[in-house]
Amino acid sequence: AFRDPFDAELRDFPPPGERMLRYETAGRQYVVHRSVPGHDQNARDIHERVETMSMWYIDGATYCDLEDHRWVVYTVFEEHGGVEAAAAAAAAATASSSSSSSPLAPACTYSFVGYMTTFNFTNPFRAGGLPAVAMRVCQLLIMPHAQRQGHGKRLLRLAHDEVARLDMYELTVEDPNEAFCRMRDAMDLRNCLAAGFFNFGDSAGANADARAAAATATATATAMPLGAQLDDVMVNRVRDHLRITRGQIRRCYEVLKLKALDAAAASITGQADSPGTAVDPAHAERSRRVREDTKAFRLEVKERLWNAHKAQLSKIEDKAQRLQALQMLWGEVAQGFRVCYANAFR
Repeated sequence: AFRDPFDAELRDFPPPGERMLRYETAGRQYVVHRSVPGHDQNARDIHERVETMSMWYIDGATYCDLEDHRWVVYTVFEEHGGVEAAAAAAAAATASSSSSSSPLAPACTYSFVGYMTTFNFTNPFRAGGLPAVAMRVCQLLIMPHAQRQGHGKRLLRLAHDEVARLDMYELTVEDPNEAFCRMRDAMDLRNCLAAGFFNFGDSAGANADARAAAATATATATAMPLGAQLDDVMVNRVRDHLRITRGQIRRCYEVLKLKALDAAAASITGQADSPGTAVDPAHAERSRRVREDTKAFRLEVKERLWNAHKAQLSKIEDKAQRLQALQMLWGEVAQGFRVCYANAFR
């Protein structure tokens, strides 16, 4: 008897907002609803209770101004009895078609899984005629019992789809933590390859997942030579197509190029180590080009690192120590690129 009021409220609970997505994971049904708390009092009341969880699980979390219509909430619910209820109701209706009474459909209930909050803002410096609104992902929280099941990835993919659907020019993220950065990098790397960007000519070392992503690239895409460098024209092409930030574009370029250079170097070393192999002038020339391309890429990244850490590095008076510090930075960044690639295509 004590549970009866709560059970009745649970049966009568409708997820607020518009249903954007339905998917299945491990035999369970999930739905994602989009709501604007500034325009929907029910959505505001629900999210005011839900977002208290962020204080426990997100470092530096703050509450949203839910009266501002620029805040949008995407909430994930597990659906209990949705598809099964419809099938059961249809079967019961068929079985009792000769009966004068109609069977009651089993109730469909929902349990909270997680949410993503986004903030849509206008860039006043965008040129006339171009989309001027961008989306910023501010919080993404999946409850502990539902983590590592792909829900965060579904929400981030939905954010990409929403940016395209609403004709926004960019998707940004506010202060992402390490786990979110890994998920974001993996998605952006796969999207770049699938769209034909940064698909460098030598992919001998790429694993099957990376080759499959590159194989789905658009027909107009062409392989980039290992010696090619990122310029504003390429950045704008990627940005217009994928609608990600310049920083993410450069990161994808550097990760994928380093992997291609590593693969090319390993291929050359493997051929040179083959017993009984005579010296091939073509092989020697290719080896020289790979070494030059690797050096040019290393200097390109070091220049970026110098500009990013110039204030700290300039304090080192001894030139040799300063160069050594820059070399250590390069080593750490390169290792991070390799780990990033391995996480994206494992």
